[in-house]
Amino acid sequence: MASLTPYQPRSVLRNLASDINQLLRDSGRLVPFDFTADSGSFPLVDIKEEANKYLVTADMPGVDPKDIKIRIEDNTLILEGEKKSEIEEKGENYTRLERSYGTFYRSFILPNIQEAGIKAKAKNGTLRIEISKADKGKTSRTVEIETEAS
Repeated sequence: MASLTPYQPRSVLRNLASDINQLLRDSGRLVPFDFTADSGSFPLVDIKEEANKYLVTADMPGVDPKDIKIRIEDNTLILEGEKKSEIEEKGENYTRLERSYGTFYRSFILPNIQEAGIKAKAKNGTLRIEISKADKGKTSRTVEIETEAS
């Protein structure tokens, strides 16, 4: 009787990354690839649902809270903004440049949210958003971000 092996995409990516890294080492290049990191989404976000609210935590190191817009549209939380480059040197040669810059956009559907019950605070590169739950309905609101001293 044949046994079924579950498909595990991360292990396939690890094997592919390992093969590519070996090719790069053999060709004399020293920059390895890491396809297993979740680096495609910025900011990385945790969403916790409690009985009467949602708690959203987003890591945004290097992003000025003034450059972040938070909107609620039809029960969808929208985070958008820009992470500006700190690098201004001209003609510099970098061996590796991993920090990304530019605009970002993330959206999350959160059912039953209350338009007036939204608070946002930024501290030490972390944005915390608290959204109160309400009866079903459509909402639309822009949220101001409070900042705290480190």
